[in-house]
Amino acid sequence: ALYHSIDATKWKQQYEEGGPPADKTPYGFHLAEEQGFDVIFARDAPRRAKGGFSSSVMRLLGFDVMHAWTNRRRIAKADIVWTITEGERFAIAFLFACGYCHASRSSATLSGCWMNGIG
Repeated sequence: ALYHSIDATKWKQQYEEGGPPADKTPYGFHLAEEQGFDVIFARDAPRRAKGGFSSSVMRLLGFDVMHAWTNRRRIAKADIVWTITEGERFAIAFLFACGYCHASRSSATLSGCWMNGIG
């Protein structure tokens, strides 16, 4: 999972064009790909200007549940969901706790990773 506004496709394009990113993917996730893992990044949904519904919910809860909501099907299908910030972890935990995101397998968290069907 990447927080809102980190677009992995644009990141890779900038990298290939010699742009500012130092790595091919955000946070070096391409290293997991090189080890044989299928890495699928979160996708952003269009948002209105600041002060809209998403911003209000984020201010109220303190984390970006709307971004997690947009990616809930990807989260539910994943064996592991890597998160970078506590806010991403809280947003994913919120969806599971409220029953809005149902994993097809059992879920656990370990070092900021949601792991489904392990064990």
